[in-house]
Amino acid sequence: MARREWQNGGNGFPMGEKEIFVKSKERVTEHGEVFTPPHIVDTMLDLVKGESERIDSRFLESACGEGNFLKQVLRRKLSTVQQKYGKNEFERRHYALLAFLSRSHSGR
Repeated sequence: MARREWQNGGNGFPMGEKEIFVKSKERVTEHGEVFTPPHIVDTMLDLVKGESERIDSRFLESACGEGNFLKQVLRRKLSTVQQKYGKNEFERRHYALLAFLSRSHSGR
């Protein structure tokens, strides 16, 4: 299996740490499978920052893969919940549940 690795020295990963964009040439050919690294997910979500942090927003991830976009959107929403409602346990739990239920969806 062919595998491409990329080393990053300043975009969120220490030098020497490797990210795998392509697990195998065959999977790219058969499924179009290419993985988006976390620092690129963050950069892309920063372009729609307001929506990615809005508790009741929805995102469609049409090619979920390992869920990098879905996980980061939920992290951002839960961070917003903590900032806004962290002092009130009932509200924090209520809005965390809302953030989860209105989470992003996979197109699979």
